[in-house]
Order: sequence, then structure tokens, then C-alpha cells
Amino acid sequence: MIKGDLSQNLPLLHGDVVNIPLSGRIYVGGQVRTPGGFPIKGKKITVSQAVALAGGLTEKAAGSDTKIFRYQETDNGKEIISVDVYAIQKGKVEDLQMKENDIVFVPTSTTKAVLIEFRDTIRGVAGFGFGYTF
Repeated sequence: MIKGDLSQNLPLLHGDVVNIPLSGRIYVGGQVRTPGGFPIKGKKITVSQAVALAGGLTEKAAGSDTKIFRYQETDNGKEIISVDVYAIQKGKVEDLQMKENDIVFVPTSTTKAVLIEFRDTIRGVAGFGFGYTF
């Protein structure tokens, strides 16, 4: 119909049901600022674009250990692809194309999480006893 082929323009009768599937989506979760599902609407979206759609990585992210979970209608049904978001951002490796229903998961870096908690604790202790005046 978009190309003008009116032979596909079928008449609708009372009681007919028209099912319009949702636009394809990708999902981004883990240590990103705004995890969720994002419509791709037929666009080609890369891993770095998907992370950007999710607001970017948090400071606790282990971007080098990122995984893409890709579900397929094959024998094993699932493929897990390891991705290094930091290397992609530096232009050292290819920025992979996402496919419909791909899930990008950015895990937490244990080392970064411990160091950030330590930093925040030190800030809290250093700030203890100092009052604010308004």
C-alpha cells in the first residue's frame, strides 16, 4: 500500500479484526541511567546508540563486560554476545547493529561500586559536624 499497490487494499467487513504489531523494540538494562525498552521503528541502531537512548552508563558500570542477549528462532534459541562499550566509544572495535528484541545488559563493576561507596563514606565523614547556614 505504501508503494501504491492497491491490490493489497482489502475491504473490511463488520467484525473483521485488524492486528497492527508493535514497532520493533530493543531493551537496555543494568547500569544505565534510564533503563527500558526503546522502539526502533525500522531504524538501524547500534550498541552505542542504544546506550545513549538509555541515558548513558552510570559511574558503576562495567561497560567492558556488557552483554547482548539475542533470541532467535533457531536450535538453541539464544545467543549471548560480549561487547566492550568503552572500546566502541574509543573507536577501537566495531559498533554492532542491534536487532529487534535484543537486550543490552550493562553489569555493575564490583571494584567501581566499592570505590564509589568508599568515596561517598569519606565525603560523609568529612562533612560531619559542619553545619549549613541559610
